[in-house]
Amino acid sequence: MLTSHIRTVFSAAFTLAFLSTATANPLFPRVVAAFNTTASPPIFDHLFTAQLTLGKGLNVTIPSGFRAVEPIENGTIIGPGLNATITGGSAHNIVIYDETVEIPEINVFGTTDDGEPFFVTQTGIGHPGHQISRFEIDIGGKYAPFATSFIVGVITLSSNNVTVTVEAWNTTAST
Repeated sequence: MLTSHIRTVFSAAFTLAFLSTATANPLFPRVVAAFNTTASPPIFDHLFTAQLTLGKGLNVTIPSGFRAVEPIENGTIIGPGLNATITGGSAHNIVIYDETVEIPEINVFGTTDDGEPFFVTQTGIGHPGHQISRFEIDIGGKYAPFATSFIVGVITLSSNNVTVTVEAWNTTAST
């Protein structure tokens, strides 16, 4: 046990010594550049709010807990970037045994208000009832840019365990 602590302290001291030498040494321009730049935070533009209705599901036992499998019966998407009707899908979330961590996986499909079909895949992490997620949207037409966008969101399960609310934002790099 003491040996592992000594290794950790030695490793940290070596890393700090290397970095302090490397940042002052012109032989390491990439390290110097990495320490002399500041990243700007991304810009978040609200894309939509979705309401989903879950059907009766079942829990499938897996080694780490269970997978909650539920059909998505219908839903709506309303927002400045997208307005649509969800006609189907499924939620198949992994819930760890102590029920403090949930890994949501949701797929939905439907059509936009102007008739464009879409398919959304969502993955994330959080605790049961509230997760942070990334969305991938397969869609064409005037919505095609969403297919290559980095879209993030927050998923909240209602207290009745039947309705899910999704808030989604499109992210872009700030300049």
